[in-house]
Amino acid sequence: MTLVDREHARTTNSLSAASTGGRRRHNSRLSWQELMTRRHPTINRLDGIHIVCELRCATPGRERGSEFAFLFVGPARAEPGCLHYNLHQKLEEPNTFFIIDGWANQAAVASHAKNPHLAKVMKELGPLRTFGRSLTFTSRVSD
Repeated sequence: MTLVDREHARTTNSLSAASTGGRRRHNSRLSWQELMTRRHPTINRLDGIHIVCELRCATPGRERGSEFAFLFVGPARAEPGCLHYNLHQKLEEPNTFFIIDGWANQAAVASHAKNPHLAKVMKELGPLRTFGRSLTFTSRVSD
């Protein structure tokens, strides 16, 4: 089983458990703020650093590019200081992907940037990209 297959199976199992009343379902009843406070009780949601990373792949490499981009998700979510880490695909331009992630502080961002897993996946993803990675750093201003 490849790394992509394992990550897909893990995520699919988590989503299935949540949607079928499995053990993780209780979390779906909590608000986003409650979930984040339980995960990081000392972090103010407004103090985090949020990143929007844009990646584009050529149409022939889109599926493979999506698989590689998906490999960022699980390991990043397990990193200390990760508030959220999600992969999105642009509806009107399906070759465009966004990784939208949040980190507790600059130290967590720096640690994530040095993660060997990140470098490994970016190396594999590199030949498939036609644009990016474009990074936009933001701070949240709404509740």
